[in-house]
Amino acid sequence: MAAADGQHQVPERGYGMGYQESVEIETKACFGMGVDEYYRRQIGLILDDIPESLYGESSSLISRKLDPNSILPEGITLKKKAENAGMKLVDRLDLGLGSGKKVLDLAVGEGDTSRYLATTGASVEAREYEDYLVERAKERDNEVREGHEVDDIQGIVGKRANSAIGHINYARGDYSKIKESVAGDEKFDTITWLSRSFVYLGERENYVKALKDFNDLLVPGGKVVLQSRNSVKKSAYPWAEDLGTNVVNDTKGEYGVFDSRNGTKFAWRAPTSTVSLSDGVRQRTASRYLRYADGSVKELGQVTSDDHLDFANLKGMGDMLSEAGFTNIQIKIENLSSDGSEIMFAISAEKPKEAVVSGLENGLKERVGRLTKRLPQG
Repeated sequence: MAAADGQHQVPERGYGMGYQESVEIETKACFGMGVDEYYRRQIGLILDDIPESLYGESSSLISRKLDPNSILPEGITLKKKAENAGMKLVDRLDLGLGSGKKVLDLAVGEGDTSRYLATTGASVEAREYEDYLVERAKERDNEVREGHEVDDIQGIVGKRANSAIGHINYARGDYSKIKESVAGDEKFDTITWLSRSFVYLGERENYVKALKDFNDLLVPGGKVVLQSRNSVKKSAYPWAEDLGTNVVNDTKGEYGVFDSRNGTKFAWRAPTSTVSLSDGVRQRTASRYLRYADGSVKELGQVTSDDHLDFANLKGMGDMLSEAGFTNIQIKIENLSSDGSEIMFAISAEKPKEAVVSGLENGLKERVGRLTKRLPQG
């Protein structure tokens, strides 16, 4: 039950009010970093440059490049795995974002990815399924822009960020019906779906439909970017002692991460069901909770997720992108954790520019045909 003072309010469904708490504990325990570093590394992966912190933190991060010939646990190289999936392994994704560009960012949580995308100067339409998170993202955006979190030298970061961040519009959006959440004629230069959020649509045809919707929402030459992470080897969590964290799989199959300094545990219960979808991909249903030092528990709701955007299923993802009409499929991979146990990867694909050329060619052909008919025959 929730604490009597209401501090640990239980949401009706989903992450609700426990979202940021759970992300903070998980990133620290599993990857050895704070949540801001985690988001900055994600954005650095897709923008090819890790942005300065918007929260007054002074740490400067460098990317953790992986050699294309790095051998994976299954015995093949990164480059070969990408080739097998019909993807080109690249060092840069070259999204070309900047002032005047428009981004649709999905599953944004409290808006960190959207704010960092907006530091390019691009205008961002941010969509989140949970109403509470939409409101919280707006609050956080105001805090950053108004410099409430920073002062003195750190205030310089806030002021610079305030002038650099492009406009962000936060609104609710159902990811399976995303076209309904934007203006009917609105088109985007880039659509981003980050942070392992592209794992809830179930059967393959639902993913293809969503990707086709993305294609419709992009300008010719626009790109969709899907980003996720995966464990590639067992971690020893060398940062656990310094950060005061622990990761445990108990005998009941429950997966938990602990922050011993404040006594909070974030846990996934053992799946209540695991099924095989029509294309053989696994789908699991499980619930999560936060347990606090005072013994109170905040239920974070039940989640049904699948493995379509998994590093082991790159071929499947490449095939779905192609079926949805995308070309030029690229993948960029870096180490996430310092011990190399976790990688993060981003897949980008392009809406063909040829669609516009073909339209012009067809128009010219029609005009030539009409002119030909008017010319004297013989």
